[in-house]
Amino acid sequence: MHEYQLKTGEKLTIVEAEPEDAKELIALVKSAAAESQFLTFESQEFTMTIEQEQKLLSETKASKNQIYLLAKINQKIVGLLFVSAAAKKRIQHIGEISITISKANWNKGIGQHLMQQMISWATENSIVRKLNLAVNSNNHGAIHLYKKMGFKQEGLSSRGSFLDGEFVDLVLMGLDID
Repeated sequence: MHEYQLKTGEKLTIVEAEPEDAKELIALVKSAAAESQFLTFESQEFTMTIEQEQKLLSETKASKNQIYLLAKINQKIVGLLFVSAAAKKRIQHIGEISITISKANWNKGIGQHLMQQMISWATENSIVRKLNLAVNSNNHGAIHLYKKMGFKQEGLSSRGSFLDGEFVDLVLMGLDID
């Protein structure tokens, strides 16, 4: 567990997710999908059950190259960061990052603290040597944060997302862990 003071004065706690967090996590993801166009799905498209989420959290916790972090304020989950990775030997060193923060908690520094914790974990991890993410090209705040954390743009996927009748490119970013 790690604690931080946010610029708002609130206390942020970052912990590793447990299976018992499943119900609250699902609620956060559905809420975030409804209030933000930066996720790859809409709220009603997120259909994971509590049992499926619990299984994912258990498997992630048992994995050596994956982590699921939660950001909490007043014991309430306000954000998450998930690093998924394959078990295949040739690609097990690559972590794919997903990060979600409730809109009411944007611009408080939560994303930076989650990213710092994740990079620290990856640096100490003997398997993960590369972190990747994809972000909508119009998500300027997120791109700024990722660059600040050392991520480099490695490519662009045209028409990576379709929002409000228009295509949006995806910026592909990566961080080598040495």
